[in-house]
Amino acid sequence: MFDEASDAVCEHMFLNCWNGFQDTKLFQKLAKKLKSDPDFIFSRSIKKMKLRYNIKAYKALNEGSEYVDKIQHPNTTVERLLKYLLHIFYLNYNTSAEYINIKKMNSTVSFQKFEELTSQLQKIDLSNLKNTKEQLCFFLNTYNLLSLHGIISNSLIPHDKSSWDHHQQNSIYLIGGSYFSLSDIFHGILRANTSSKSNSNKHFKINDDRAKYSLSKIQPMIHFATIDPYRPTILKIYRPKTLIKDLKKTTTDLLQPSLNIKKGEKIVLPKSFQIYEKDFQIYGDILNWISIFFEMKLMSNIFSKTNFKFTTYILKYPKLIIDFDSFSLYRYNFLK
Repeated sequence: MFDEASDAVCEHMFLNCWNGFQDTKLFQKLAKKLKSDPDFIFSRSIKKMKLRYNIKAYKALNEGSEYVDKIQHPNTTVERLLKYLLHIFYLNYNTSAEYINIKKMNSTVSFQKFEELTSQLQKIDLSNLKNTKEQLCFFLNTYNLLSLHGIISNSLIPHDKSSWDHHQQNSIYLIGGSYFSLSDIFHGILRANTSSKSNSNKHFKINDDRAKYSLSKIQPMIHFATIDPYRPTILKIYRPKTLIKDLKKTTTDLLQPSLNIKKGEKIVLPKSFQIYEKDFQIYGDILNWISIFFEMKLMSNIFSKTNFKFTTYILKYPKLIIDFDSFSLYRYNFLK
């Protein structure tokens, strides 16, 4: 039987050597000290720690192979991967029918090569992200990369809230020795370690080593930079030097067409404002934040309206607008 001391040691070792349950030597060493059965300790520790830290033993999408070449800076690595994947999209775009067949794309040699290349993420050193801009760029690009990778790999487009939630939880990368799902990246990192269910709770729990990568403050523009089922997505490759400029442009391009003033003096906002209302309120009133992206003449008209409501969208995977840095926009419809 475990006592409290040995249980604490197991927990410490579990959190520090978590790597897909592959490193059993540390647990065997502990078992020898405790004069107990190593398999019992290993299985018991895994079961307990999985429950405590909500860790799911799903295989990460980038665990299929091992990358042997020199590992680049995290941002360089993810930028190249995202650019490579966008190039595959371009090659598989049916210009006449204006769609991408993701089932066909899944079986291409280029996509299989892409999957091999994603193994680079296993060995990158996240401590090389030296400031908030580098950190934000890396996780924004990684989130969009993982989201597209998960959709193509599973040949499944999220078509309702349930399938989108499943996609968020089960699309996983092994990054720098730690497992990150889409939900982990979005809520744990980009939303400054905020729970998806409550702004007062944390996504990453106490002693979760991944929490050290969380942003210190929510940047509301992330809601327009990430792939989202509630609105069209402008997919860019974000870089530290132009991050704020690109985020503002993306937010403006998506927000201006979606903001409408209806009869009865109601301002219609995208659904994201309702779901993550408090994220937009950290800088004050929502309309004050929106005013950053609009001309003063329009905003004076908006501020004269006293009521606003949120647009209700039917959840479906939206059009994806891809910015290839050449200022050309390609609009893709996914073929279900």
